[in-house]
Amino acid sequence: MTSFIRQHNYFSPKVYTPEYFQTAQDFLKYRKKMLTEITGKTLKYIKWGFDCDENDWFHEIPILMFIDNDVYSLNNWKLDETALDKNIIQGTEFIDWLGFYDPVTKRILKTEYENDPWNFHIIWKTFDIKHPHDRIIHSITPLVYDNTSELGYTLYDCEKHYGKNHILDYFDQVYPEKKQAHDAPTSLCQSMMGLSFKFSTWELRISNALDENVIEILH
Repeated sequence: MTSFIRQHNYFSPKVYTPEYFQTAQDFLKYRKKMLTEITGKTLKYIKWGFDCDENDWFHEIPILMFIDNDVYSLNNWKLDETALDKNIIQGTEFIDWLGFYDPVTKRILKTEYENDPWNFHIIWKTFDIKHPHDRIIHSITPLVYDNTSELGYTLYDCEKHYGKNHILDYFDQVYPEKKQAHDAPTSLCQSMMGLSFKFSTWELRISNALDENVIEILH
């Protein structure tokens, strides 16, 4: 299977249904038009989920890139799933991680979750990417797991010493639902890891940090 839809319920009352891709080949095949239209445009700013209780970024929330007049949502889910969608999230939605918040009454629908530790207080917040005078995107490149990345090296090294099937068996044990959701990747070492956005003097990487998003700014 080349792509698949996941349903996330943490934007009340909207249901977030991104289309995920496992490999760079499939991603480029089905998102080539979107990448082409982004290239040459201006990245105005980035919004991300911010955990008010922990005073830190909430890495499981999709990263929103405001490019010219459109909003592109980029999300890395599980180990080899990357989604890039256009204008399906605006950065104004209420973030309800448990999916039990009623935006009309402004109350949690299931009272047993009122004091649940997973009932995070998350808001949208602008992520400071600096470089105010260098925001034109020159190129976009898929990132894949290989022996040059820390996590990719771990997968690469394990595959080299223990074999592909051993790693995929472990992968299926950790994420048993993936067998039902879509086909297993041929090799985790070449699976989709995120995207790299190149500017004149710097690079923005939004990648997978074991089931969550991470932002890197490279010079």
